[in-house]
Amino acid sequence: MKILYVLLCSSLLTTTLQAADEPEFGWKTQMVFSLGLTQASFSNWSKGGESSLAWQGNLKSRFTNDQAGYNWDNKAKFAFGRAK
Repeated sequence: MKILYVLLCSSLLTTTLQAADEPEFGWKTQMVFSLGLTQASFSNWSKGGESSLAWQGNLKSRFTNDQAGYNWDNKAKFAFGRAK
């Protein structure tokens, strides 16, 4: 079992060292999605206040093209939500 662990660690280290020597060109993508939910409830109040429920989804994305002569970077943010 220990031999397998040593071989795995050495192969990961070798791969990391090889990747650090050569510059990486091409497209790189990144996307992050989040979802938020909000609720307010006023059932015990004698007067005033309305219960509500709301949600919102957010999407952030980034697309980068690194080349030897140029760098192209695109960013986008999208949000959509509803309330009742």
